[in-house]
Amino acid sequence: MSIGKDIAGIRPGARMWSGVVTSLVPFEVDGQPVAPPAYAALVGDRVQVMSMDGWSVCQRWLPEHALPVQVTVTATSVSGKPGYLAASGNGRTWQLPYTGSVAVGDKLSPDWNSSLGRVDAPPSPPPEPPPPPTPPAPEPTPITYYRRKFRAVQAGSWHYGTWDRSRVRQHRWSSEDINYGAWCYGGEIRQAVKGGTIIGAKIFLPRVQGGVFAAQTAHLYSHGSDRLPGGDVSRVGPVRDVTVSMGGAWYPIATALATAAMGGGIAIAGAPYVVFAGLQSDPRSGQLDIQWRTGG
Repeated sequence: MSIGKDIAGIRPGARMWSGVVTSLVPFEVDGQPVAPPAYAALVGDRVQVMSMDGWSVCQRWLPEHALPVQVTVTATSVSGKPGYLAASGNGRTWQLPYTGSVAVGDKLSPDWNSSLGRVDAPPSPPPEPPPPPTPPAPEPTPITYYRRKFRAVQAGSWHYGTWDRSRVRQHRWSSEDINYGAWCYGGEIRQAVKGGTIIGAKIFLPRVQGGVFAAQTAHLYSHGSDRLPGGDVSRVGPVRDVTVSMGGAWYPIATALATAAMGGGIAIAGAPYVVFAGLQSDPRSGQLDIQWRTGG
């Protein structure tokens, strides 16, 4: 035991001395009975004691055992001390009373002033707010149906390196040059049907005399020219066949062909020899009757 000097101003006969805690029950410092401190002292702590009038009381830790502002939980229970936890801080392990729910690794702030170093578990975080309600599905766009006839703005037969606009021919008669026919719509279908879906289509084909009189097969393609180009049009398959009789009539065509024709027009090519009126003699030649819808 290390006895200190009398401390003037405290009380006559009072002495302050320092020692090491050697027992907790009973509480002893350097083997001498001492009233325990109002904090969580441990065996081995170096403390300051005041002795006066035949009794001694443990006053505080010495500076080398400064109280930590924050401790880290190392165990959530202490053997023989219900309601206590073990925590590390300032280079030592502390046994501290606690309230609430704690876990190893939690960082807590002891209340050294009023509660013997009690630590309170941090409050549980507020529950996650419920997710926002799913917005209602957008109302479907009303479906609108349309029907319109589109006349060709140009038509003719490509042969001998030029366009013959008097007739729209397929293949050839006898030994003449092969004909490749086409109708062009000037982009009108594309502008009118833009964003819509074609659901039905027919083409008006006015077959005139030329070749054999019996019904013949016209091979229909789409092409990408709004007007007759400087050479033959570029035909795009697949080919759609239509059996045509002499005279003018409406013939159903595949919606895929009508949709492709939005990019330019309709072309004919391949045998047998078939002749249709040009626009000069029948403005309905190659006219398309298209039904389409929007929305939905």
